[in-house]
Amino acid sequence: MKKLLGIVVLSLLWCSNSFSQNCDPNHYNDGMMVKEYEAEWNYKAEEAYSFGKKIQNILLKKDLRGFIDLTTGDLRTSLEQKYKENKSFENFFDNEQYKKIVGGEVYCFPLGSIDTLQFWIGLAELTYTQEKNGNWVVLKY
Repeated sequence: MKKLLGIVVLSLLWCSNSFSQNCDPNHYNDGMMVKEYEAEWNYKAEEAYSFGKKIQNILLKKDLRGFIDLTTGDLRTSLEQKYKENKSFENFFDNEQYKKIVGGEVYCFPLGSIDTLQFWIGLAELTYTQEKNGNWVVLKY
């Protein structure tokens, strides 16, 4: 009996590896599979998904500093200025927008523009991308 239980446990451990990913490379969206998006746009779906979840976790903690650190360029500059003026979380997100972002689905494939690599959370309430240097950043919210 112990031997049978051991075999069952080992087989479950071996099989669980196939379920450890959040992004199924063969998942279709708009006529393409995730692995085809990855090849065309030169990104890793698991990284895109993980970054989206990271954004949600930072916002769930209401960590404004952490959120600002995920931005770049003009958005970062304007958020830094806003943060200096008023560090209130409500100054950055209204309640409806916040709910859509933290409760929104995170995707493994790009959405939005056909000219740039963009990922959405909350149906475009927040958009993020991977820069040429490989860093993931929030583009807009």
